[in-house]
Amino acid sequence: MGSAGGPDGLTPQHFKDVVAFGVNDNISQHLPDLVNQLLKGGLPEEVNEVIYGANLLALSKDDGGVRPIAVGYAWRRLAAKCANSHAVSRLSQLLVPIELGVGIPGGAEAAVLATRRWVTTMSEDSVLVKLDFTSAFNTLRRDSLLDAVARDISELYRFAHAANSNRPLLRYGSKIIRPEEGTQ
Repeated sequence: MGSAGGPDGLTPQHFKDVVAFGVNDNISQHLPDLVNQLLKGGLPEEVNEVIYGANLLALSKDDGGVRPIAVGYAWRRLAAKCANSHAVSRLSQLLVPIELGVGIPGGAEAAVLATRRWVTTMSEDSVLVKLDFTSAFNTLRRDSLLDAVARDISELYRFAHAANSNRPLLRYGSKIIRPEEGTQ
C-alpha cells in the first residue's frame, strides 16, 4: 500500500514509476531542480501557499473526536523527505538522550524496554509518569520552530521558512481553511 495523492492526485509512486520506467527523461532531469528550488525557499509566496497546502481528511477517534489528516503535494513531500534525511543526520546526536526515536536505530524500542525493566525493579515509593501532550505538533509555535531551525540546521532555514511563513490552502471538501497555527 502506498501513500495517498495530494491535491493534484500525484503520489510518490508516480515519481518512482516515471523515473524507473523512463517514461519521460525530462522529469528525471527537472525533478531535482524543483526539489532544490523548494529546499532553497526559492518559490514565490503565492506558489508556497498552494504547494504547502493539502487535502484534509477527517478520521473519527474512539472518543468521538476528529483526527485531521493532511495529504500534501508529492513535490513538497519529496523535498521534505530530503530535508528530513539531512536534519536527522545532523540532529540525532544533539537530541540524545532526551529523544531516542530520531536517527537512533532501535532507539524507541530501547527506551520502552528500559522503562519496562525499571518499572519491574522500582521501589514501592517510586512513581512512573507518562505524559502525552494533546496535538503538540499542531500547536507548536511557528516562530519557535523557525528559531530552532536557524540555530541548529541553518542550511534548511529557507525551506522551513517557506513552508511555515504562509497560510497554506487546506481543502476539506469544498471548504478552504487557512491555518495560522501548527507546522509543516
